[in-house]
Amino acid sequence: MRKALVLVLLSAAVAVPVGAEPLQIPFGVAPVVDGAFHAAEWQDAAKVEFVAAAGAVHVRIHLTHDGNRLYVAFEYVGNPGGELVIPEILIDPNNGKAATWQADDWWFHVSAQDCDAQGGFDNYTRCGIIRPLWSGMPNFAPDPYSVPLPAIEVQIPLSMVPLSTGVVFGLSVTVNSWPGDTRGYWPEGAKIESPATWGEAILIAGGAG
Repeated sequence: MRKALVLVLLSAAVAVPVGAEPLQIPFGVAPVVDGAFHAAEWQDAAKVEFVAAAGAVHVRIHLTHDGNRLYVAFEYVGNPGGELVIPEILIDPNNGKAATWQADDWWFHVSAQDCDAQGGFDNYTRCGIIRPLWSGMPNFAPDPYSVPLPAIEVQIPLSMVPLSTGVVFGLSVTVNSWPGDTRGYWPEGAKIESPATWGEAILIAGGAG
């Protein structure tokens, strides 16, 4: 009986369905990451959607690559309460499915500054308005009375992470909304603290790749 209970608990901890196909991120023309979201630049990107703030914030994620960089756009298609929505990208290059963060796992965060860390999250020692390799724009937190941002765009060099075309890696995208202080995730049921719960993705080769 005890053994069966342990098995149930372990299976419940891994939210990604067994055998789920990796998210295919297509090769395409690089969008301009300037903080001004234009749907036409992302029309050929892979798209996933989820909600945060108890369903009050509707987030659409766009993902593409050009063989050199991964591009991710967080489009806030529904935010009637005007929540401040802070996006984060979680990458497990080796797709190790560990229960806790490993040295190769990456955290990217965009709010008042761009922040990144390897081997852990919520580490704000590497933050800046301009980071040397990657960028998220617009990277500022609007005041509580301003119009909520419609989208945030991110570009990350594949060599930084690193990622290669045709190789499956672990991926989750999440937002934290304020003042509600509630998260939403793709895939559903993922947890920031556990790479084992993240989804899988693969960069599709294109051009000469």
